[in-house]
Amino acid sequence: MAMLFHIRHALRYVYAQPVFLEPTTLRLAPRSDPAQQLLHHELRVQPQPSGSSRVLEADGGEALVLWFDPLQHELSIEVEMVVRTTRANPFDWIVTHPPALVLPAAYPSAEARSLLACLAGTPGFRKDVTPLVSTPGGLRT
Repeated sequence: MAMLFHIRHALRYVYAQPVFLEPTTLRLAPRSDPAQQLLHHELRVQPQPSGSSRVLEADGGEALVLWFDPLQHELSIEVEMVVRTTRANPFDWIVTHPPALVLPAAYPSAEARSLLACLAGTPGFRKDVTPLVSTPGGLRT
């Protein structure tokens, strides 16, 4: 059963004196994938940025980098979007790699490399430990 979400998010920063706004990265647009579709997205920023650049991040999400020239007294960001979810059951997936069923989970080498950035932010994750990689010959680091 699909669901429709209408989302509105607003941020407003007011400064006691004019400030230089460093380049600002906005991550305010969910990506479209087989589980959800972004139907409408409207972003309003005041003051108008001097420039902007859309970037594709490592996880496949899209971000928008804004920059501003003169000093500013405030920054206002508003976003409105409509998202349709298409997955009736969020748990309708299966584990296709059996070594990921036990802890610590082991992943194929391409997945293990892509997970390093996520694991680095996990409390207790030791950066000197490499995740287990599952190979045809068994597990390795």
